[in-house]
Amino acid sequence: MLYGLGTSQIGEGHVVVDDPTQLPGMSAEAIIDQLGWFSELGVTITGVPIPPVKDVNAYLDYAQWVIEEIKPKVP
Repeated sequence: MLYGLGTSQIGEGHVVVDDPTQLPGMSAEAIIDQLGWFSELGVTITGVPIPPVKDVNAYLDYAQWVIEEIKPKVP
């Protein structure tokens, strides 16, 4: 099952929902906790929301952070 972090920010009628558990720029611990909960629900594919970045190098730095800090700690 696919469910991305950030998906809960879209409500009925495509109205934006303020859900602080689904925001870009979350701490590593918050992301790991949320992904662990998704795993318990049966989610097998997800994604981490990307905070605003100024350029491709900042995006790559964020992706590297996710690979090093998040991926090893997610079931």
